Amino acid sequence: MKTSSQAKKFGRGSKPALTASSLTFLKYFLSGSAERISLLFVSVLTGAVAKFSAGLGRKFYNSQGDVSGLNLLTKPTYSSANKRDDRWRCVMKCFSWQRGRLTAGIETKADEKFGQVILLGEEGRGRHYEKVSLARQNPAEVIKDRVLEAYPRKIILSAQAGRPEKTFYVLERPTSSFQDVLVRLNTGWTYTKNTHGSWATQAGDPSTLATGHGAQGIAGRVGGWTDSLIILHPGDVISIHPEGGVGDKVIAWGLWMDVEGNLHNDSWENYRALRLIERARRTFEEKGSAGLEQMYATMPAFTWNRGELAMGTDTGRSATGIAGLHEVGDRAQKWSRYAFLGAAGRIKEAAVLKLWESATPARDIWGKPGTRKVYGLVPVAERQTNAALVRVDLGQTGSTDFHHDWKAHRGNPRLLGYGWNKHATPDPYGQLTRWANRLFWDEALFVIHEGDVLRVKAGEREPAYAITMSGGEVRTERWIVWEAKDGQHDPTSYMAKGMAPWSHIPGDWVGRVVSVSELRKERNRHWGEPDIDAMVEIGTGELVSIQPFVLNLGWNGEERRDLTVYSATWAKLEADKQVRRLTSEEVAHREALRKEAEDARLAEERRVAEELASTFGGHFRRMGQSGNADFWVVRPDGTIRNPDEISYRGRYNSEGDKRWKTFGADELGISWSKVNTAAPHEFRLDQQPPAMTVAQVETVSRIEREIAETWDNAVSMTGKKSPLVGKGWDLKSQSAPQPSPEESKPLAGESLNQALDALRAKFNGK
Repeated sequence: MKTSSQAKKFGRGSKPALTASSLTFLKYFLSGSAERISLLFVSVLTGAVAKFSAGLGRKFYNSQGDVSGLNLLTKPTYSSANKRDDRWRCVMKCFSWQRGRLTAGIETKADEKFGQVILLGEEGRGRHYEKVSLARQNPAEVIKDRVLEAYPRKIILSAQAGRPEKTFYVLERPTSSFQDVLVRLNTGWTYTKNTHGSWATQAGDPSTLATGHGAQGIAGRVGGWTDSLIILHPGDVISIHPEGGVGDKVIAWGLWMDVEGNLHNDSWENYRALRLIERARRTFEEKGSAGLEQMYATMPAFTWNRGELAMGTDTGRSATGIAGLHEVGDRAQKWSRYAFLGAAGRIKEAAVLKLWESATPARDIWGKPGTRKVYGLVPVAERQTNAALVRVDLGQTGSTDFHHDWKAHRGNPRLLGYGWNKHATPDPYGQLTRWANRLFWDEALFVIHEGDVLRVKAGEREPAYAITMSGGEVRTERWIVWEAKDGQHDPTSYMAKGMAPWSHIPGDWVGRVVSVSELRKERNRHWGEPDIDAMVEIGTGELVSIQPFVLNLGWNGEERRDLTVYSATWAKLEADKQVRRLTSEEVAHREALRKEAEDARLAEERRVAEELASTFGGHFRRMGQSGNADFWVVRPDGTIRNPDEISYRGRYNSEGDKRWKTFGADELGISWSKVNTAAPHEFRLDQQPPAMTVAQVETVSRIEREIAETWDNAVSMTGKKSPLVGKGWDLKSQSAPQPSPEESKPLAGESLNQALDALRAKFNGK
């Protein structure tokens, strides 16, 4: 009878194996008479075979019916005194750890010999390849090439024919649930010469089922990593040192199970902080705040979010606030360095204790060592005056690739620490979408003192805000509004930076380049929300005078253009810009250029008019749904003059080319085009007489009606209706009223008196 060390470790008990003498005895009976065979079935098969029928050897699983060399194992016995082995018959949740991420399930791959297997390590020189297969009978369920739940069954091949005893595991379908978890732990990360990924047990007794090994280089001698399949039990803690060299490219990680059976994954540094927080909690429960270093006495607590300040802040393991217990999980979850040592919930006031402080080494040769501190929030009787806790929550306004932007503008707001989060919801395997990995927000916990000013900005396109404490009251408002008020109270500090409030502009700025801006209300880009304050620039120029405030907008070598500003918020000195005035020679040269440009413009207008008179017309088309166009020349009496030249396309008289070589001074030339049914009508006035007649306007109106009747109800092939004609050429507003024939009739009479008498008779009715 032989018991392996692994079996002792897991508490399975002894495993009887069928020896060579037993096999010889079996052959003797089979080769004998029927009486011997009957004796065999009575004495052996009813006892030994039934006793040893629990497990079959690996060769039975792989031989597809060839049972030569079969090893029969006893079914494991489970005693009430040994619970560890009994757990393995229950449900084990499966997880995979790789590159700092813990995901649900363990990936499987197809193998020609064993079917679906878990592959550990790599194959090749300096490497070790290990396969963990599924059980042949009652195998673990595979969903999308991943095993989510399983329990491992231990198989022992007894020593035989010079071969040592061999132990391996197969994964079976679970029958009930338990707290233990099955984890594939791959310590590979990134290549660094002669670094090896590994893991170590820090607490508890994790069980290793199988281990593979991967390596770098052809011979596997320049670095590598372990790839293990382990079982974690409540209370187990392991530290992970990934490949790549901890401290340079990667950090150490921790993987542990709490007593409730929850699996946690975080950096080893944060794991240590959590343990110290728990130690401080016990100290506080036993000795109160006297057992810890007090940084601040009890003071009010606030939460800032999206420009609003609310009383109180949330604490607790499941709280979203930074002032809560460390939240552990997927990397998308936020982390914090705080513990509230009193009752969890929403607190309105708290004191600050220092729980832990330690030096942190530099991450690389360019970095500097620092100090990491962990604080706790507790209720104490002593009160702190002129100070407040403010949790800055930049959530709900996160921007792509944009982290926090908070800065102490005045005083000394104390940053106790910060955390971050992502806009992301992992899929069933814990994977994050591509965009979600780039969308962040931050949270921080500050202590604001009397006179402190903290500037915060929630996103790249979000406005900045000021958080201040004055007279023992914490306030928040838009940064530009607060800055404008502060500039009136303390203009000296702003003038030293080249910004002056409207009523405090220095006289020595006259003759220099100054930009002026004003605080105004603008429309909010979020629909339905009130208008927002915005700083709008009025103009930039040379400051000519202060009373009145006049700017020369032609400060950069242009002609002088004065702008008088009657009201503004800020005047900013543009120190990097210099005033440049024109000399008399430059002014004369500019005038000559202007005259030359005007002459060129007139010459071009004459040339275009002459060219139009000789080339007016083009390709016309009045059929189909695309490429339609036409031209008309209208005489003063309203008739349409035929073109001087016209040619048709083939047998069509609705498409071709038409041109007019000459234009009368009183003739009207118009054209129209439409690209397709859904496109708008284009009306062009190509030649306009000095004064259009009523007849010409009526003819144009008739042409507009014809076009409208043809197209107004047309529908394109995409289902879009043709746009309306609208105003067409809009000539009615340009035509002058024409006198009636009676009004244009000359007055009769041979002398002036006769003419006057005729006018009197006409208008007086005599």
